[in-house]
Amino acid sequence: MYNSVKGIARRVIPGRLLAKYEYFLRRIIAIRYRGNRHRCNICGYGLRAFVELNDEERLCPRCGSLSRARRLYMILENEVNSGERILHFSPPGAIRRPYELRSNIEYITTDYAGEFTADKCIDIANIDESDNMFDKIICYHILEHIEEDRKAMMELFRILKSGGSCFIQTPFIEEMYEDQSIIAPEERLIHFGQEDHVRVYSVKGLRDRLTEQGFSVEVLVMNGDTDDYFGLRPGEYILKARKS
Repeated sequence: MYNSVKGIARRVIPGRLLAKYEYFLRRIIAIRYRGNRHRCNICGYGLRAFVELNDEERLCPRCGSLSRARRLYMILENEVNSGERILHFSPPGAIRRPYELRSNIEYITTDYAGEFTADKCIDIANIDESDNMFDKIICYHILEHIEEDRKAMMELFRILKSGGSCFIQTPFIEEMYEDQSIIAPEERLIHFGQEDHVRVYSVKGLRDRLTEQGFSVEVLVMNGDTDDYFGLRPGEYILKARKS
C-alpha cells in the first residue's frame, strides 16, 4: 500500500513539492499501520505492522526508516557522546532529523550524488576537511559505489580523530567480487546487484582493506538479535573501524 501511494504521488506531484510535504504524507499513511505490536525506536511510533518491502525489508511508515537505520540508531545511542563532532555520509532522513536537533553534538551531513538532504557535498575519495576532525563517521552503503575505495578509506582514516570510530556497512557476500572492466550500468546490475555498484564486498574483504589503511576493525555480528518489536533484521554485519 505504501509503495503504491508513493509511486502515484511521484507521478502527480513535482519532486520538490513531494519532498516538502513528505512528512505530512507519512503522517497520513502511518495511521493505517498504527497499533501496539511494534514500535519504531527512532520516531517512537507504535505500529500493528511495519511496511513489508519486496526484499523482506521492513519500513516504518511514520519516519521512513529501514531496519538497518533503526539498528544504526540503536548503536549510535550507546556510542555518541556529548561534545562530539560527527560526519554522516548520505544520511537517511529518519536519522538525520533527530540528530540535527541535538544541541550537545556537532552533526555534519554530506551527500555527493545529491540524493539526500545534507549540509555538504564531499567527495569521499578527496575529502576537503582537515586531519583529525571527527570523533565519529557514519559510512553506510557508500563504499560499494566508490571505484577508488582504498583512497576513500585512507581519507576516512585521515579525518578521524585518534580514538574515534567509523561505522561502515555495505551489502555482503561470501567471497568478495569486483571486476574493473565491468562499467556498463546494465552489466553492473547483473554482476554487483545495482547499476551504480562497482563491487560486492565480503566481510573479510572489507575488513582487510580497512586494516591495510591503519584501522583496527571490530565486526559487529547481529545474528542473535531477532527483535521483532523494533523490526530489526537478523544477520546484519556492521564494521566498527577505530583509529588508535
